[in-house]
Amino acid sequence: MAGGLAPIRERSRLRCPDVDLSVKLRVAHLVESVDFEPHELPPAATLIVRRFADPMPGCLRSDASALIPAPAWERAARSGLAGLARRAARPARDAVPSNANAVLFADEAELLACFSRDLLRGDASSLWWWVTYLRSPPSPVSLSLVETWRRKVNFIPSALAYLAARGEAERVLNAFSPAQAWTLLEEVARAFEIPSLCAVLRLPRWSLPRSISLGSGAEASSNENVVDGSPAFGGPAHVEPPWRDVLAANPVPARLGLERMALLGVCLALNRAPAIVRRRRFAETLSQWHRSQVTEGVRGTVRPDFAGPNSIRPDAEVFVAPPAGGQRSNGTEPQSDSDARADGGKAKSFVVQRESVERKGEIDSRTGGQLAASTFADGALDGQSEGPEMQVQAGEAAQEEYGTHNGLKAAIEAAGRSDQALPAVSTESTREQLGSQRGTVDAVERNSEILRQIDTGAGVSTELGGILFLVNLLKALRLPDSLEEACGRELALGSWELVELIARCLLGSGQSSFSMDPVWTVLAALDQRSPEQNAGGSFAPAKCYRIPAGWIPDSEATQAKRPFAIRLRGCQYECWHGMGFPCVVRRYDEPPSRTQIEREVQGSLGQAPCVFVRRHPRTWTIGRLLGLVPEPPLWRFLAFLLPFIRWRLAAAMGLKTGKGPILSKTILLRTGRIWVTSTHVDLVMDLSQASGPVRLAGLDADPGWVPALGRVVKFHFR
Repeated sequence: MAGGLAPIRERSRLRCPDVDLSVKLRVAHLVESVDFEPHELPPAATLIVRRFADPMPGCLRSDASALIPAPAWERAARSGLAGLARRAARPARDAVPSNANAVLFADEAELLACFSRDLLRGDASSLWWWVTYLRSPPSPVSLSLVETWRRKVNFIPSALAYLAARGEAERVLNAFSPAQAWTLLEEVARAFEIPSLCAVLRLPRWSLPRSISLGSGAEASSNENVVDGSPAFGGPAHVEPPWRDVLAANPVPARLGLERMALLGVCLALNRAPAIVRRRRFAETLSQWHRSQVTEGVRGTVRPDFAGPNSIRPDAEVFVAPPAGGQRSNGTEPQSDSDARADGGKAKSFVVQRESVERKGEIDSRTGGQLAASTFADGALDGQSEGPEMQVQAGEAAQEEYGTHNGLKAAIEAAGRSDQALPAVSTESTREQLGSQRGTVDAVERNSEILRQIDTGAGVSTELGGILFLVNLLKALRLPDSLEEACGRELALGSWELVELIARCLLGSGQSSFSMDPVWTVLAALDQRSPEQNAGGSFAPAKCYRIPAGWIPDSEATQAKRPFAIRLRGCQYECWHGMGFPCVVRRYDEPPSRTQIEREVQGSLGQAPCVFVRRHPRTWTIGRLLGLVPEPPLWRFLAFLLPFIRWRLAAAMGLKTGKGPILSKTILLRTGRIWVTSTHVDLVMDLSQASGPVRLAGLDADPGWVPALGRVVKFHFR
């Protein structure tokens, strides 16, 4: 069973001895009309059952002339399968006993990873669940594995993350040739719709340029990991891989070869930090790293007679010399002397970029501490990485999380470890601080419990299940990509972050009872951030925001008879659409003139009539956010975007007003249960939660595979 009836209908085998063919056909028809799926089973799970006995023998034969089976038989069958699912073996976690009658896979990625592992071990043809699932013996290993991965390309990042966590990714990747690995990487980039990465991967692999153009209007991005390779420093440039900071544990071994390293590194980064992989800077760094590895800083560089797409052998060793001084640039332990030397026994060295020393106050993601220029030892300028003294100072700075009062810290830590009551305190300020910290501890424990439910495959109940309906809005508007194209800048705002911010704006601060709903923890987990970290923390503002031309239908534009209203506020001007929402907001360094504004408005809006006003014609507002006070740059962005979002939702649902309580009640307030896996997000609701306006707007239709979210999103009404 795999999230529906199709596997049952296609792969079930009925055994009805001693009955004629007509009875068998009628019984098969009854079986096909049964809803076998247990409600306790995640919709994305795949349950493979070896044998399932008739729960009520003789019932189907007696009702063979009926159009549907008896409700009692259907309930008994569903209950029996639920029991098998609870007792099913999990090949992804433990060895399957020989007498197991059912096996369970959490999602498609887990199934793909387990199949690849068993296929390479030579066990796939002898395990009953793969024979049942495939219905035919697998073809030769390499061909079967490549074709299977190409059919499941959407789930490759999650499958590789599963294999890497168990130390089996290298063995699976070695089954692919360099050309096959590169082809899979190209298909992953296309499946996730990452234009900058696709542009890089389409270039010849041995002639990737050091600097590429990935789009007009984008600001130039610099690579802080690039070591200066000018002749003044006396050597070729060395570039760190773009996934180095994302994968702190460095699970990408160099012995895989460049293509397999690229496939593994990009997929693991895409699984852990998709927002970073979607940036142009990641693609640029990947291009620079690939070129430096091929031509400059590796052992066994491709010779002229090997130049070609498949020149690196699967067993070729790729070696990047560590910095002189003993420790690698990524903070890992040094290699042995035999491994650390090449070219006649002389160790290679490179110069660390001095520009990084001047970046004061930056938060280092690997240590969690605050860096200062004074913490860099003199040796760092000579090629050494961060010393232990700096790491100690950063760790001490991070330990100040609970404040400076020693007694307060001890009380909070004790409260976090046990259920004992907090000790009495003397001062009122300390008591208030203790209460605040206790509330923080309770929130952390609550979030930890929700994350544990997600990790164990249990559904999370919510009263705000309609937030996932906003996925269809983002898909229809192609957010945030289309907005970034119109603004000419990457906003560093993930899609799940944008879903959360829009939902908080629609709810408003007046519905504070929903601020503790588990859905916020689920959205944070989907965005790969801590639940205590606010959405939009890494937002990069732009000077100009504009509504893309394709967002406003022509029929709606012609109905707005009023001209565009231009409002000048200091160094910023706002252009308001006749329907009552801003369509262009731009900030200047100096106050602009009216002539300059008119020229720019005509260039972006054509010959549409414009009039200067003192008060903006605000019809659709933003309101306050539920449980969040954003920074001023993020607030200005939301104040620009949310009026249009409200208008678009109200117009799609046929509502005359877009006030917060009406929109939130119509769309967001839907009780349901959310199931989250590495590849799927399923919202299961009662049929009574269906809404006419939401159905009219198409918001409750299954989004399916959403590349920007990296998930398959589905809605189930029962």
